[in-house]
Amino acid sequence: MWFSAPLDYAVCPNCIADEALRKAAAGNLNATECSFCGRSGESAIATDTDFVLTYMSECLQREWSRAIDEYLYDSESPTGYAGPCYETYEILEVDDVFANERFEEFVLEAFRDTQWAQRDFGGISEGEALRYGWTDLAETVKHRQRFFFLLAEDEHDDGPGSVVRYGREMLDQLGELIRKYGLIRTIPEGTLIYRCRTHKSDEKPTTAKELGPPPPTTALQSRMSPAGIPMFYAADEPKTTLAETIDEERSDEDAATIATFKLRQNCRVVDLRELSPVPSIFESDVSATERRHELGFLHGFRRDVSGPVTRDGREHIEYVPTQVVAEYLRYVFKDGDGDEIQGVAWESSKLPGTRNVVLFMDASRCVEAGKPGDGFSEPLIELVDSEPQRAG
Repeated sequence: MWFSAPLDYAVCPNCIADEALRKAAAGNLNATECSFCGRSGESAIATDTDFVLTYMSECLQREWSRAIDEYLYDSESPTGYAGPCYETYEILEVDDVFANERFEEFVLEAFRDTQWAQRDFGGISEGEALRYGWTDLAETVKHRQRFFFLLAEDEHDDGPGSVVRYGREMLDQLGELIRKYGLIRTIPEGTLIYRCRTHKSDEKPTTAKELGPPPPTTALQSRMSPAGIPMFYAADEPKTTLAETIDEERSDEDAATIATFKLRQNCRVVDLRELSPVPSIFESDVSATERRHELGFLHGFRRDVSGPVTRDGREHIEYVPTQVVAEYLRYVFKDGDGDEIQGVAWESSKLPGTRNVVLFMDASRCVEAGKPGDGFSEPLIELVDSEPQRAG
């Protein structure tokens, strides 16, 4: 037993914030009064704290161990162990576990003599393997080997634990997680999306050619596309595309036009907004540990992909990893039915709660309302309206 606490205490589910832990407590009610909030009832409304502490200890041991079981003794270490140690409040502070301060103090006191260490400290956890693989890929394409990184020989020796995948294998693993967690969504035919183009005040762009994807010769690098490769960037609200496009500090263009486009067919996109929350460490299902690692990585990956990039002249470097991912999704990745996808969607960093989307297409698939395509490419979007805006 890794805790020590007085007997004859009971806690009600109302004093527990973590949903999984609260559910476990609610399923084992055996006391009529809560020792922490004072709530009482004629029937059982609370559970013995010994049950809750035992349940917490068993769940924590899936990812954590006692320092004494993981490390050798180190007389020069302030903790006495040859490795990083953590107090209980440190391993719980990342989650909202408690809804009652007295109960929180009770739990922390019960585990006061336990020094925690990462389970299997000498090995690599699945979450770490995913993060290492993505970090290595990002650093490789930014600073070491950009155009032939897929041909790089794997000279890594990662040691025990989960396997770290590099290069193409990392991209394939990302694709597996996208399919596993259902991140592919359909934007229905007929959906309106909005695109902003900045320009000089004496210019009046009104056509699909002017307001759609640029030609290759003028396509600038952006979050998902290198210079020279056109893609269609848009948002699901006019205010979002305006906020995402205009950079008042750097732009020398004093006007803008917001164009309204309509999808001519269904579009399948990888929607990074649709991520499930990371499961609680107190989930009763032991498979939750794997999901915690994988979803934790995907949430971090989403922050890397959708977070703001400082425009300091180095954005062409910082965008390279997401450009590599976009090219993989465009040309290699397939959904569960073996079909290709048409783009990527993510939450706007400028206006949280709204969506940006990039469609893998050039100007040949963008037409005026009701017009046919060029005979070679089936139209994906059509321009239905445009409205001049002030850029400032």
